[in-house]
Parts: sequence; structure tokens; C-alpha cells
Amino acid sequence: MFEGGLISIFDPDLNQVIRTEIDQFEGANWIRILMGESELINDYKQQIDEFDSYKLIKYEPLFNDNMSNVITIKIKKELIEYIDIEQSEKERIHIKFKDIGVNVKIDDGFFEDLIPDDADVIQ
Repeated sequence: MFEGGLISIFDPDLNQVIRTEIDQFEGANWIRILMGESELINDYKQQIDEFDSYKLIKYEPLFNDNMSNVITIKIKKELIEYIDIEQSEKERIHIKFKDIGVNVKIDDGFFEDLIPDDADVIQ
């Protein structure tokens, strides 16, 4: 979850939540791109490939940097279907979105129930 410059990452295997500022989270380039931070976008080459039913937006780093990732976003019917984050040849994160609602009212306690009360919080 991210809100107001903070990110919370829940690892169910370790029952831990890591809370930090987005600027201190090494893997947050894709979040910054989705938020439209122009300074970061200037560090990436954007390529858009449009197909009949979807489009792929690919961001490749302009500079050789260990912290930079290749980011691919698939958009279908004007909604993000997935985000691929390639950190290295052997390491890739695939985030798939499903059951997406747009402008749906969310109850105040919705996010509170996603993280167990007994989870360790690391800040």
C-alpha cells in the first residue's frame, strides 16, 4: 500500500510489514512512474507498442545503474492488467491486477484488515 509518500509492504511468509518513505524504498521506481514524477521519467526511455486489444508501455533506464529496472506495463480496456519489473536477468517481479474497480467507494477499514494484527512492523 502506498499513500502520501509512504509505502507499506506486507510479506505474509514472514508475517512482517515494512513501512518506509517511497524515496528510501529501492524498488519503488515503478511507483514513481505511475505517479508521474517527471524527474524519474526523464531517466527512462519510454516505448509504447499498441496492439488490437491492449498496449504495452515499457520503461528502460537511460543510464547503467544497479538500482534501475526495466518496467513493462500492460494496459487493456484502459486498465492496468499487469506490471513487470525486471531487476536483473534472474530476478523479476510480476504484479497482476484483477477485479479492478474504478471510482468505487472503499470503506475506511478496508486496508486495516489486509495486515494481521500480530504482524511485526519494521519502520
